[in-house]
Amino acid sequence: FGFVVGNKASAQPGCEVCVAPLPSFCYVLTFELPGCGSVRAVFCYQCYATHSGITIYVAEVETPAGCEDAAWDYVHDWAVDHMAELCVGAKPCDEPPPTEVYITRPYCAEVEWNGYTGRLTYRAHSGNCDLRCTEKWLWCTDYSQNPPQIQKTLVERYVSGSGNCPTIPYGPDTDYPFDPNTTWRLDCVRNLSIQTCIPYP
Repeated sequence: FGFVVGNKASAQPGCEVCVAPLPSFCYVLTFELPGCGSVRAVFCYQCYATHSGITIYVAEVETPAGCEDAAWDYVHDWAVDHMAELCVGAKPCDEPPPTEVYITRPYCAEVEWNGYTGRLTYRAHSGNCDLRCTEKWLWCTDYSQNPPQIQKTLVERYVSGSGNCPTIPYGPDTDYPFDPNTTWRLDCVRNLSIQTCIPYP
């Protein structure tokens, strides 16, 4: 089974982040979080035709202040549950090997606060700021069930990239508060919403 790209929205706002070394295909996800409002995430991804594989890179997340942890959790869970919306062609479970899917989120990032909109934006970086938390999943479709069921298994979680970034507190009671009258940008800092990348297994 080869893969077919489900979406390539390179002209959409936000897709300008999907340039080398990131994958070039882009998907913009906008969703509502209860009590928070609208959140936007940009996925850069690649579907591999030569082997059964997908790489999904969370390149940007924009969220209201106070909702960043919930936003990152939702984005991760969406990527796990909706891989087929990005790449079509998950292999049948009775025809191994299964599809290998890599989901990666920035451990180091640019963090920007816009007090006039009340929103935080996280952007992935390359080079000496490229440090990520990566998960490897195995995916296949079980056609013995009616309707067919997607089977997904987490097989590995690890820190990838060789970048480095300082931990600089931001938010309430810090030098970088969520003040409605200010804006600020931290170029390469620890993404405080992904504080740990616990190895698995």
